[in-house]
Amino acid sequence: MKHFGWWFTGAVLIAGIFVSVLAVTPLGEKPFRAMFEPGEITIIDFAEVQLERRPNRFLVCPTFDLCSELNDRTAIFDAEVHELKARWDELVALEPRMELVLADEEKMQYVYIQRSQLFRLPDVFTVQFYDEGNFRSTLAIYSRGVYGSGDFGSNSSRVFRFIDGLEETLNVYRR
Repeated sequence: MKHFGWWFTGAVLIAGIFVSVLAVTPLGEKPFRAMFEPGEITIIDFAEVQLERRPNRFLVCPTFDLCSELNDRTAIFDAEVHELKARWDELVALEPRMELVLADEEKMQYVYIQRSQLFRLPDVFTVQFYDEGNFRSTLAIYSRGVYGSGDFGSNSSRVFRFIDGLEETLNVYRR
């Protein structure tokens, strides 16, 4: 019976090393992506989004008319919608492990998957751009984790990182 304890401890140790090596090397990219699929990706209606009081969901919109629930409001920018989208694309290009998976050009809605560094867990990130007229535009962003219920603030951090990046280079409309 003594030998079983050492054998079991050794097996757990080897399994732990194996998973750790997979997690931090490119070898783990495919297996973890296959294990943690994001599920069905669709275009959403921001007015229908319900946060379900889960901390791994974060939604920003310019008004309550557009979103029935929201965590924060987005600015209106003194920029045409195509300028806002172009700056957005520049910011997306700087993000690691983020890929565009669905686009509805007519609605100007884009869905991305960004995977965590360690286990490649997917977060779904949806943005929609709105033309406000008079050379102004705005956007709504919904970032949510697929697995688990907590995210250590990664979804809200991601949203604010993008909003801060937009506000650094585009003028915010002041009423």
